[in-house]
Amino acid sequence: MIAFLTRMKPIAALAALAMTGIATAADVDMSGWVTYGGIAVTTNSSTTIPVPAGTAGVSAMSFNNLSFDAINGSYQSEFKIRLEVEGSTTAFWTIQPSPTAAGGNFTGSGSGTTFGGAPFTIPAGTTSLKVFVYESFNDGGDTTQDAAVTSGTLTVTFGNPPPPFDACAGATTGTIGDNTLPMSSTAANLDLACGPFAAAANKANYLKFVAPSTGNFTANNCTQTADTVMGALTVCGDPASALTCNDDTCGLASSINFAATQGDTIYIAVGMYSTTAAPPATMLVTISEAAPPYDACAAPPTAVLGDNVLTMNPGAADLDIAWAGVVVYKCMFLTITPAQDGLYTFSNCADADFDSWIVMGTACGDGNAVEFGNDDGCGTIAGPSSLQVSLFAGVTYYIGVGGYGPTTAIPATTTVVMDAQFCTNGYDACANQTVVQVGSNNVVVDCGAANLDLTGYWTPAFGEPAIGTANYLKFVAPTSGLFEAAMCGNSSDSRLAILTACGDSTTFIAADDDGCTDGAAPFTSKVSWNATQGATYYIALGCYVEAGVTYPIPANQVITIGEPAPPADPCSPSEIINASIGITVVIPDQSFPDLDMTGSACVFEFNPQAINAPKYLKFTPSVTGAFTIGNCADTGTTADCRIAALTTCGDAGTTIACDDDGCTGGVAPFTSLLSLDLVSGTTYYFAVGSYNAAAVGPFTIEITGPAGPPPCFGDINLDGIVGGADLGLLLGNWGFSGTGDLNNDGVVTGADLGLLLGVWGVCP
Repeated sequence: MIAFLTRMKPIAALAALAMTGIATAADVDMSGWVTYGGIAVTTNSSTTIPVPAGTAGVSAMSFNNLSFDAINGSYQSEFKIRLEVEGSTTAFWTIQPSPTAAGGNFTGSGSGTTFGGAPFTIPAGTTSLKVFVYESFNDGGDTTQDAAVTSGTLTVTFGNPPPPFDACAGATTGTIGDNTLPMSSTAANLDLACGPFAAAANKANYLKFVAPSTGNFTANNCTQTADTVMGALTVCGDPASALTCNDDTCGLASSINFAATQGDTIYIAVGMYSTTAAPPATMLVTISEAAPPYDACAAPPTAVLGDNVLTMNPGAADLDIAWAGVVVYKCMFLTITPAQDGLYTFSNCADADFDSWIVMGTACGDGNAVEFGNDDGCGTIAGPSSLQVSLFAGVTYYIGVGGYGPTTAIPATTTVVMDAQFCTNGYDACANQTVVQVGSNNVVVDCGAANLDLTGYWTPAFGEPAIGTANYLKFVAPTSGLFEAAMCGNSSDSRLAILTACGDSTTFIAADDDGCTDGAAPFTSKVSWNATQGATYYIALGCYVEAGVTYPIPANQVITIGEPAPPADPCSPSEIINASIGITVVIPDQSFPDLDMTGSACVFEFNPQAINAPKYLKFTPSVTGAFTIGNCADTGTTADCRIAALTTCGDAGTTIACDDDGCTGGVAPFTSLLSLDLVSGTTYYFAVGSYNAAAVGPFTIEITGPAGPPPCFGDINLDGIVGGADLGLLLGNWGFSGTGDLNNDGVVTGADLGLLLGVWGVCP
């Protein structure tokens, strides 16, 4: 019978398949076949052969009287013949006819060298197999011919493939020293995930090693050139029992370290990185017993202020800080029991060639006891480190110093410099406040100051609602407007808050954590607030607080007070929101000034007596009656709204009513509801703002009340006249939807302008 043939190039000769009855073998005539590139190149010659009924698999593949030319720079060894269940990555077999690397003509017969795959089982339902030729290296691209077959026949033998080699049953006994491990290309793969490429050990073979003593052992095949993956397992063939694995630790070869107890059986797996590469016939694996790690905790030297020369030892154990995903390699320790609370710095910045970690913990050699660490803190990538931590009198700490990675060069010694900023116990920060002005201010802070508790006033994104070791800066506003205090030029994790009375959290205005860096290192802060000319404000400057632990900042800090731009005018026509019955979304704008309610007809139950940065809603009822305005539907921590009704925009003296927390009765989320009687045709201004700058909204403001008669067509501002004011609103929203879209087609255009001009004048 004739096989189904795909003619890939006009110059390719037809390939014929001869089969007799239900044969156990099929011959493919490859005369005239050509290659142009890799597996996926469609111009490579190919054909299909039918699978005989009842066939279980492919057991053999060979070629006879094959003659081909490797041309255009192609090598003979790049010519491959592949048999596969079409498109499969598991049921395939690739052979390489020529073991040489030279170009020119190849002539020969045989089974070739297995380049990938092996005898395979044919999946049920498969009716044909694909045979094709390709190049393992694509010389000249897909349009350049690489090989031309003059003659040759490929014979595919059907039958049960031999079972995979049982590498565990045939595991070779390994001992200390060099071991020759026979490698089988039919061994099963071991699904490990090792090295930088998360590789499996393909065609894994095993050494069975019984530990002669209790200790640490090393296995490697570093003398080999094959690209391998290696692992140590307690159960042969079971990746879940892996103690360790690695890839490419010595060139393309591998090396692993593992611990074992005397008498333990360890299976050392060696496999190929590539899923298609055939392993060499044997692999040389060397097993050695490592000397016990040097005990860096036996007598760690005591750290003193100034230089501490720490002797490093390449036999020291690694410090595994599992909770942080960090390993400090060959870690050595200093110990210190401070006599005084303070902010301590440990650095080895002078050792520019040492890529180090410096960590601090409360137990020597215990990664779980490590509390803080730093890598590259001296300002260079892959360099020395500097760690700044708060230490307390009478507590013993351990400072660990080691390499960044397993290949880091560990020096004989490293100089660790210890510096300390001592805290003044019970430091009275309000009695020692610093006066600051607009511009850059150099200030000194003391880590002995008490924390400022802002629970109920401020909810930071991270940590506790507090300013740690809060020192106070006194600032008298030279003008009214929006000011900003910033720590952006510093390098430590700071926090800022604004108060109107020193140390009094009830006078809280605003706070910030990480505003300079948006939550990234070095976590410096900036805070803005609306100030009144001549008023005194206290800037609480301190540090991050988490789970009761403060992270003090260095004593010397620079804070910059920004002089405000001219204040925005919330009462300009472009800023006022024209409101009507229904819902209006209001987004606070901190560039707007606060509305000071002192002396007005409004008194809030809780200070400050002001509405933070209000926006104004202009509302003219078309009927006299009872109305409400509020944001009762809002939830969350940013919905703390205040509302006042005025007859003149921005003038607190014209306040007729106000509310704070009327929806919730003074509990979270502190939303407000104002009820009042309004007069038809009278224009009112609703000041909608927040309790403080932390309430960033948005506020979903709903106005309810008697609807009254419907407005006349074209009267956009509801003043009873279709006139210039309505025309201005329409033109101001030209090209958008909403205001002025009289024909409701979704966009304000000339059609809406024509409708408005057609009803110009006093409403009927």
